Amino acid sequence: VVDALQFFMPTFKYGDFREEQERRLIFTPAPGALPKPKFHPRRGLLVPYFSLRELSDRDGVGSGFKLPIKNLLIGPSSHRALNVESAKLMLATHGYLGVDVKASTTPYRG
Repeated sequence: VVDALQFFMPTFKYGDFREEQERRLIFTPAPGALPKPKFHPRRGLLVPYFSLRELSDRDGVGSGFKLPIKNLLIGPSSHRALNVESAKLMLATHGYLGVDVKASTTPYRG
């Protein structure tokens, strides 16, 4: 039961975020699989993650794969406007033009 709960927990979503209509990708690589995980700090923890670009680059020469991103909703934050502008810049830097970026109206309780 514990294994099943640990597997399915990332699929549950707090009700205030239902309007996001997000898609979640749950990826559990086999030990020793390529590509190797990257890491970033978050709230005092070192968090592993995988690059979708690297996962999609099967031939190693750059497939040009791009996700079909149409809009982005920035979650609650103490820096709402700054996060929106940063997300717009990041998307434009990677060739995602015309993506509608908005901030969530859910209050931040940090």
